[in-house]
Amino acid sequence: MTPEQLPPLPEPREIEGRWGYDSDDMHAFYVDGFNAATAALRAELDALRGDAERYRWLRSRIPGGTYRIMGVVYSEGGAGVDAAIDAAMKGTP
Repeated sequence: MTPEQLPPLPEPREIEGRWGYDSDDMHAFYVDGFNAATAALRAELDALRGDAERYRWLRSRIPGGTYRIMGVVYSEGGAGVDAAIDAAMKGTP
C-alpha cells in the first residue's frame, strides 16, 4: 500500500483555543488507514493463495517422466520440481 492509498489526514481545527487534531478524528484516521492496509494485504494474500493452488494443481498433473526428460528429479510432494523451478528463476542450472 502506498501513502497515496491511505485516507487523507484530518484537517486541524481550533480546540479550546488551540489548533490541533481532534482525538476522535485522529482515531478514525488511524483505524481507516489500518483497515485499508489490512484489506490490501488480505487481497494480496488471497491472490497469492490462488497462485499457489494453481501451481500445485498443475504440478500434480504433470507425469514424473516428463520431469526426468527435463533433467528434474521428481520426488513425492514435488520438492525436486520446486527446487528446479527456484533454480530456473534464479538463472542457475
